[in-house]
Amino acid sequence: MPLSLTDWHERFSLQARWTRELRRYLYRKAGIEKANRILEVGSGTGALFPDFKDLGAAQIYALDLNISFLEASRQMDQRVILVQGDGHHLPFPSRTFDVCLCHFFLLWVDNPARVVGEMRRITRQGGSVFAFAEPDYSARIDYPEELAVFGFWQKDSLSKQGADPSLGRRLAKLFVDNQIRINEVGVLGGSWDIAGRIEEYPSEIEIIQHDLGYLSLDEDDRRSLDHLFVIDLESRKSGSRILFVPTFYAWGQVD
Repeated sequence: MPLSLTDWHERFSLQARWTRELRRYLYRKAGIEKANRILEVGSGTGALFPDFKDLGAAQIYALDLNISFLEASRQMDQRVILVQGDGHHLPFPSRTFDVCLCHFFLLWVDNPARVVGEMRRITRQGGSVFAFAEPDYSARIDYPEELAVFGFWQKDSLSKQGADPSLGRRLAKLFVDNQIRINEVGVLGGSWDIAGRIEEYPSEIEIIQHDLGYLSLDEDDRRSLDHLFVIDLESRKSGSRILFVPTFYAWGQVD
């Protein structure tokens, strides 16, 4: 069943919460408050727009191919200049922006190397390029062990949807190959609190159910789903649930 715009925004907002502290940390290190022009590539429904609310002097641009996402994002911050476009062919002159960023985006594009190259092209000399979150679902960890099947299903589903579930591990090479000097690259740390795990449960189940729609599960697999969901929720309540998808980030500069 297709997700509604509200569903998509909830998903994007959940992802934004996962990386909030990382973004704040890297913004401080990069001195983003000095930027005059900032572009988010693959901006979705505007889940990252609150990051820029205190940058009153900066011009903020957001690009996405999906016009419905752009229209939905307008309510997030009307100052943001919205552009419908393709990350493979950014419709801006070279060296236009002080900062160019993306978030949970490169795994979804046909040619991530080209997109990173375009992000470099439109970033001025000395400017920053951020890829805040690119997951590697091939290395997903689930506990209790019975829930490991969720990881196999999710990886298969993402591939069928056109995504690259192992993109994260190649993120640093994408920067290097496009001559972006890396300042920092790493993996988001894993920490889990019981309240957070329970709070996010409905959203994560919705994601699983959506992704399963792309798979041809047999009858036995579908019958086991309700039991797996019970195990998932109970382990969250007890504090024993572990779900970790290595999610890579990179910050580099254009020389």
